[in-house]
Amino acid sequence: MVAELRALVERITGSAMTLSSATGEMSGNLAQVREVAQRTQTSAQEIEGMVKRLQHSAQQAADEMNRSRQGANDSMATASKAGEALGAITSAVDGISETMSQIAGAAEEQTAVAIEISRGILSISGGTRDASENMAELEQAGRGLEELAGDLRERAIRFQL
Repeated sequence: MVAELRALVERITGSAMTLSSATGEMSGNLAQVREVAQRTQTSAQEIEGMVKRLQHSAQQAADEMNRSRQGANDSMATASKAGEALGAITSAVDGISETMSQIAGAAEEQTAVAIEISRGILSISGGTRDASENMAELEQAGRGLEELAGDLRERAIRFQL
């Protein structure tokens, strides 16, 4: 585009020089002056067309840059929202982990309490068994004492007689 403009400027300059030269040398030759004027007008129109095309291309480039900038802004907003969502997910996972730790601690405590209760029940069971055995021994000892008392009564009666 710049090269085309440079060529047109050179042509216009050449036309102007030709016009100047023609005017000076041939003041009576209007046909040549008209031709140079026509070429100058055509060159000016070509330059105007090039400038319009250049302006149109520049506008298209500016529009595309604006669309690209908007796309980048949209992408940044989406990435920001994704970051916020990931932050919320991380917080939720941290909360779940904390809750799981508390549940695990409570389960350990319950297990320890259950073991203690089981030991208590075994101890009570052992105490009950011991008491039952002691009762059986006491019963047997009571029978033995009864027999002795009966023997003693019989002897006491015989002794009195």
